[in-house]
Amino acid sequence: MATILIVDAQKEFRDVLQNVLTSYGHEVVTAETGAKALDILETISPAVVILDLALPGTIPGIEVLAKLRAAAPALPVIVLTGYMPTDLESRARELG
Repeated sequence: MATILIVDAQKEFRDVLQNVLTSYGHEVVTAETGAKALDILETISPAVVILDLALPGTIPGIEVLAKLRAAAPALPVIVLTGYMPTDLESRARELG
């Protein structure tokens, strides 16, 4: 099956999503920050990334998305967030 990277600050959400995806046979790697996600992406090539744009910390989710698009434009990214201002949504759509 596929390797999936989940990037979300909320441990409970990461755990639930990881449990569901692994029950379908996928390998799941998780990151709680943008910095950790970028570090992980130097060592694995996931089939898809599930990304929270509202990540706290020094590297926000929108910056992770921009870096993903620059490094791997064809990599599918599913964007999730509980709150997204209009300008952030527009920027995410521009990045694809």
